Amino acid sequence: MLHTEQHDKIRDELAQSRDLIAHDINAKLPANTWMDPGINRKVVPLGLKKLRQQYELTLKPAFNQGCSGTFEKTMGIPCSHTISHLIEVNLKVSAAHFDAFWLYDRPVPAPPVPDPLHDVPAQFGMIDLTNIDPLLPDPADIHIPPPPPAQFGMIDLTNIDPLLPDPDDIPPLPPAVLPPLKVRAKGRPRKDDTSTKRQPSAWERSGGPCSSAVSFNSIFYIKTIPT
Repeated sequence: MLHTEQHDKIRDELAQSRDLIAHDINAKLPANTWMDPGINRKVVPLGLKKLRQQYELTLKPAFNQGCSGTFEKTMGIPCSHTISHLIEVNLKVSAAHFDAFWLYDRPVPAPPVPDPLHDVPAQFGMIDLTNIDPLLPDPADIHIPPPPPAQFGMIDLTNIDPLLPDPDDIPPLPPAVLPPLKVRAKGRPRKDDTSTKRQPSAWERSGGPCSSAVSFNSIFYIKTIPT
């Protein structure tokens, strides 16, 4: 989705650039008569701006006439020496002097013409000779050695002790999860009876003097009566 939006944006910008032409690269203005009048409809503005920079080099007094051809090979745009030579012979710079990269409508390359004698497409059941590695050996020449004898650390089935117990006689392992154990909880132990009768306290079970019917206050009153 993002790539589609970017493609549409670039396409709209290129379509507008054909109508909104800057003055410095407008071939229809008198200052740019050295360019073909229809070049703005064929070459993108960025390529024309770089062409304008090369033209301005020809107007300098210290313009060097020696050309190495590096700019045209790397950029695909006529260099200042080519522009100067075209002006001298009264020719204009046209879209034919640019590489296809700078054109609005790039030419579609023609599909390759298949050779009926050599370019036979591989079909089902056929071996594609173009995908065979010539360095691979012939399968008939491949010799597979026999398996090596049993060594230390390897299981030799001929040396197994027949006195070993049968795996079926070995008792099964205990389960990983054991049944829960019965734990005595805190509090009054539970019995079968559901009576709510209070159990005797410790001093009541020991049978001490306080367990009699005489209370502690009566004993204290008896001890304080003077004789």
